[in-house]
Amino acid sequence: MVDLVGDYYHGVTLNLSALSGELGAAYAIPILYVPLLMITHGAAFHLMARHRHSASRLVTGEAAS
Repeated sequence: MVDLVGDYYHGVTLNLSALSGELGAAYAIPILYVPLLMITHGAAFHLMARHRHSASRLVTGEAAS
């Protein structure tokens, strides 16, 4: 996750939007894939946290029957 935030930082500091024509097809990597990776990492962490909470309720017997 820290790596992805670093990628955002480097994209902004290198002013990639001004270099879009010079990067060719490589422009798609920071513009499309980095945000997609951030979204999927966030969704995975959310699902893991939600799953852990549900599992702890089952162990303690608080689950609805």
